[in-house]
Amino acid sequence: MDSVIVLWTHDLRESLRRWTVIVPSLFSSLLGLAVMVYGFRATFRDSTYYLTFATGWIAYAMVLTGVTASIVATVDLTTTRVRYLLSLPVPTGAVVLGKLWGACTVALVISLVLLGVSEPLILHLSLRALLVTLLALVMQSIAVVGLITGLTYLARDISRMSIISSLAVGALNYISAVYFPPETFPPALRWLIYANPLTHSVGVIRSLLAGSPDYTELWVLTLITSVLLVVGYLSMLRTIRRTAA
Repeated sequence: MDSVIVLWTHDLRESLRRWTVIVPSLFSSLLGLAVMVYGFRATFRDSTYYLTFATGWIAYAMVLTGVTASIVATVDLTTTRVRYLLSLPVPTGAVVLGKLWGACTVALVISLVLLGVSEPLILHLSLRALLVTLLALVMQSIAVVGLITGLTYLARDISRMSIISSLAVGALNYISAVYFPPETFPPALRWLIYANPLTHSVGVIRSLLAGSPDYTELWVLTLITSVLLVVGYLSMLRTIRRTAA
C-alpha cells in the first residue's frame, strides 16, 4: 500500500510539472474565451445569443483540457517506461489509476483557472451555482480523458495520440448541443449528441445562467463520465500490458 501511495504521489507531481503541455493549452483556452466573449457581446449586444455561444466556448475549452490531461497521463508511456513501472511492487491497475489520477488533477487545476476568469467575464453566478459549474466542467474533462484513453488501444503506440485527439476534439465539438439544440439534427445523430458529455455540461451551465438549474443534466453527465472513465481504465490497462509484451 505504501508503494502505491508513493507511486500516485509521484504521478501527481509529474503531471503538474508538464508545463510544456499545460501552459499552451491554458493560454489558448483563455485567449479564445476573451475573444469569444467580447466578440459575441459586441455582435449580439441586444440579444442573449452571446451567452449561448460564449458558454459553449467554455465547454469546448474543457474538451481541450481533457485532451491535455490525456496527453499528460500518457506522454511518458514508452515501452521502456512501461516495463519499469511494471517492475515496481505495485499492481498494474494501480499504475493506471495513478496516471488517471494525475490527469484528473490537471483537469481540475485548469478548470479552476478557466472558471476563475469566466466568472467576472460572463457568468456572474452565485457561489453555489459556481461550484455546480465547476463540478460539471471537471466531470466533462474527466469524461474526455476516459474517452481518449479508451481509444488508445486502437493506436500501436500509446505515446502518439495526435490523430485520436484530433478526431475526438472535432467529434465532441460539432456533434453536440454547443451551437444548436439536438432537435436541429437528424434523428440518427441525436443519440450521439445525447451521449456526448459536452452536451450535458453545456446544458448545466446554461440552466444555471437562466436561473433554473437542471440537475438531471448533471446526473446524466455523471453517468456518462463514470462509464467513460471505466472504459478508459480498462483500455489503458490492456494497452500497458500490450506495450510491455
